[in-house]
Amino acid sequence: YQDMNSEQELKEYIFNILEELKKDYYINSIKLSVSASIGVSFYPEDGTSYGELFKAADIAMNRAKEMGKNRTQFFTNEMKNDIYEIIMIESELRSAIENDEFVIYYQPQFEMDSGRLCGFEALIRWINPRRGFVPPNKFIPQAEKNQLIIPIGDWVLETAADFLNEITALGYKDIEISVNVSVVQLMCEDYVDKVLDVLHRKNINPKNIKLEITESVMMESIEDILHKIGRLSGQGIFFSLDDFGTGYSSLTYLKKIPIKVLKIDKSFVDTITEKDGDKEILSSIIDLAHNIHLDVIAEGIEERQQLDWLKDRGCNVGQGFFMGKPMPKESAIRELGKNIYSED
Repeated sequence: YQDMNSEQELKEYIFNILEELKKDYYINSIKLSVSASIGVSFYPEDGTSYGELFKAADIAMNRAKEMGKNRTQFFTNEMKNDIYEIIMIESELRSAIENDEFVIYYQPQFEMDSGRLCGFEALIRWINPRRGFVPPNKFIPQAEKNQLIIPIGDWVLETAADFLNEITALGYKDIEISVNVSVVQLMCEDYVDKVLDVLHRKNINPKNIKLEITESVMMESIEDILHKIGRLSGQGIFFSLDDFGTGYSSLTYLKKIPIKVLKIDKSFVDTITEKDGDKEILSSIIDLAHNIHLDVIAEGIEERQQLDWLKDRGCNVGQGFFMGKPMPKESAIRELGKNIYSED
């Protein structure tokens, strides 16, 4: 402890602490390295009691960790507002299912060669009576942190299965529905049983359901998750690897996961029309997938030029605003039988 006469003195003091911690330490001849994330709050701006100041510093420290660790973060009112917002969203999420505030929008997917509609991706939307439309990136991470993604994910699968039965009754028996799966769901011991129960109760053909997982899923308890994916795959359920190419584990696990589809992230598709775009990388991804007998879905197609380029490179399926935005169930039903090339 020492008296500080200015914020600059405090910054220099913290810098010296971090520099000291960077030095190597030896315990029983083993070299160890230590780093620190430091949160700072000020009296009386950020609190007038020990409890208030400690909470503010803790919030700032967690923000430092989120920004890459081994750094210093000063508490701000913006952080306080963010924390309050998270608390309110968590509170309202708990009653959202019971109050029927969630809806599913369906984004159409089309075969690139034939142009026919071949499936939909089920995308959850939250329409809160006080907030209005709440974007998924605002509530999904919080739902994962507090385990609410489990009942929410159960509801999504049930609702998507009901929609699948509706379109099957209309004579469209070869339409696939893609449902996103969180790692939190996959970590549940009863996840496989719950999925199979839904398919059994609703008399769903497993080949019409496709479960989408992301690369980040494979970073958590890989063996347990692979076992569950293998059990479901053995029952005829297809798996798709979403956001392919945005993480670091793709090639490591690509051969281990019993998937049928690679889904190319929108960030790659966005650059197709740019001079210094990712055309070579994208072509390599498509070739790699086909060489190991996987289909390729490209998401985020917003221009005809992107569609034509992906079709020429052998991409199997596409989706995006150019082909159809996410839409309510009633609008999705009207899309059945649509061909994107017949409207040229």
